[in-house]
Amino acid sequence: MGNSGLWSSSMLAAALGLNGNVNANVGAYSPFVSAQNAANLAAFSPFGAEQGYQSDISVLGSLQSQLQSVQSAAQALLAPDTLVGNDVSSSNSAVATASATSDATTGSYDLSVTSLAQGQVLTSSSVSDASSAIGTGTLSFQIGSGSAQTVQINASDDSLQGISDAINAAGIGISAAVTGNNGNYSLTLTGPTGAVNSYTVSSSGDGGLTAMFSYDPSRSSNPLTLSNSGAADAHGSLNNAAFSSATDTVTGAAGGLTLTLNGTGSSTLVVTPDATNLSNAVQTFVTDYNTVVGTLNNLSGSNAGNDVAGGNATVSSGGYGRASAMASALGLSTDPVLQTVQNTLNNIVSTLPAGSSFSGLSAIGLSTNSDGTLSFDSSVFASAVQANPSAVDAVFSNGSATGLGNQLTSTLAGITDGGGTLPSTISALQSQSMAEQSLQAQQSAASIFQPGVAGGLAATQGVFGGVGLYSFFQQMFAAAPTLDPVVALNDMSGEYNMLNELSPATS
Repeated sequence: MGNSGLWSSSMLAAALGLNGNVNANVGAYSPFVSAQNAANLAAFSPFGAEQGYQSDISVLGSLQSQLQSVQSAAQALLAPDTLVGNDVSSSNSAVATASATSDATTGSYDLSVTSLAQGQVLTSSSVSDASSAIGTGTLSFQIGSGSAQTVQINASDDSLQGISDAINAAGIGISAAVTGNNGNYSLTLTGPTGAVNSYTVSSSGDGGLTAMFSYDPSRSSNPLTLSNSGAADAHGSLNNAAFSSATDTVTGAAGGLTLTLNGTGSSTLVVTPDATNLSNAVQTFVTDYNTVVGTLNNLSGSNAGNDVAGGNATVSSGGYGRASAMASALGLSTDPVLQTVQNTLNNIVSTLPAGSSFSGLSAIGLSTNSDGTLSFDSSVFASAVQANPSAVDAVFSNGSATGLGNQLTSTLAGITDGGGTLPSTISALQSQSMAEQSLQAQQSAASIFQPGVAGGLAATQGVFGGVGLYSFFQQMFAAAPTLDPVVALNDMSGEYNMLNELSPATS
């Protein structure tokens, strides 16, 4: 019955020396049937002695999580939008503003804008009511060298307002708007900017529609009239080098520089290195790194006030209570796993990548304190960026993958990722914890019936074939070391009670 699979009722009876005469021995076997037995089993707690392992597992899991935060912070140091970029200021934003990539050359640029880009504007003749019917049919627009695009005008949209709405809904690159008031309404059509985007208009259908909507600059007269000088490019110069653009967003005037033209006139643009994102990323990394170092210091007993050696420190204070799980003694001095983690991280953050133009990490604001934590001086960092932005970038990320971000990302992957140092160590701890739990459970099960314990169980000596029940349990677990003691006890108790019910009473 049950899951032990090793003990039948007859085998149990024979092993206990009952030989079918169960009732005669009920008194001697009272631990299975008496209230005292409930108290004995309540005291059976196989989990207490292995709690140190669970504490270790919790501490190492917390450390692993902290290291993963450092890994994420290190990866952020490699992101293109994190590395040193450029900022652009404009002396006259009414003329232009600008943005720059990291490829732009820092320095000052003189900008002159002589004209903005514009689209061709056509205006219809006026009507007295923007909602009155004009006519149905088809409007055709030819923009530059592109294909003609048509807009159907149905009875539901054959008014001036309806025609405007239909053109806008078609999304052909022409915008329409009804202008005017007080019985004098016109339709204004505006094409895309740039000299190449001049357009013509033709129409077919009702006479009212064809009479109002047609334009071809080759004809001497047109129902639609040109309201400006036509489609045109923006024009200007940057450091005396002329440029033109079909839009007011200019990308070809200088490498890495994008101009947004707002008006005509002059402005001075100044491009300077911008390390705001990188500075913030470095500060995040330092904060996460220092959290890990603080934990490792606590585990090694470096910080006063943590009773690590006594095993009394908690997870929150960095306690690491079971040296037997990972090394022969407590603390980093004899724990090769954690010592390796600490030394590896320290070596990376203490050394500049090969070929760096800086004399040391302190030149970019990073320094190591006596307890192994890092300090970051953002003002020193900013000065280094202004002096040599590309060299600062190379400290954290470079083509040879020797930057701090490169090294930390790959190294921490080997420590925290699946199959890495910490996951493997935690898995080993869990296995050892289960093994110790099983051993303690067997010992506790046997000790319940030890002679002289729990109300004089020594009386069982001789009843069970000359061996005390304590000795019997020791023999049982020695013969079946993988036997679950709780399952065995439950099965044996039930089997005994069944025998007690089925065996004939003796007088």
